[in-house]
Amino acid sequence: MEVPNRSKSASVFRQNEKYIPGGVVSSVRKVEPEIAFVRGEGAYLWDADGNRYIDYHAAFAPHLLGHGDDHVTEAVEKVIRDASSLYGTGANALEGKLAELLCTQVEALERVEFCSTGTEASMAAVRIARAARKTIAKSQ
Repeated sequence: MEVPNRSKSASVFRQNEKYIPGGVVSSVRKVEPEIAFVRGEGAYLWDADGNRYIDYHAAFAPHLLGHGDDHVTEAVEKVIRDASSLYGTGANALEGKLAELLCTQVEALERVEFCSTGTEASMAAVRIARAARKTIAKSQ
C-alpha cells in the first residue's frame, strides 16, 4: 500500500505549533501521522495534501448527516436570513420546537436540556441529581 503524501499537513502543524501547543486545539484530535483537514463533504474529509478519508469521527456526532448536507445548510441559512438565531438570549420558539421534536420522537425522553459546553452539561447533571435526591428523600 502506498503511503500518502502528508507534507502540507505537516507544514500546517508546524505553523500551528508556533501558537497552539501540539499544533491542534483539542488533544483528542492530535493524531500521528499528523493530518490537517481542509475540506469535508458528505462522509468524506480531505487533508491539505488532497488525500481523501472516510470521516468516522463525525465531529463527536454533529456531522451524523455528513459534511455540507444541503438540507441542513438550507435550514441554517434560513434561520440566519430570518434573524431568528437567538440561542442564549432567553426562551425562544426554535428551542421549544426542537425539544418537542426530540421528546415526541424518542420514547424515553420526557424533557431535554440543551448545553453549549461539557461544563454546562456537567453542571446541569449535578443540578438534576440534587433535585432527584431531594425528591427521593421527601418520598421516604
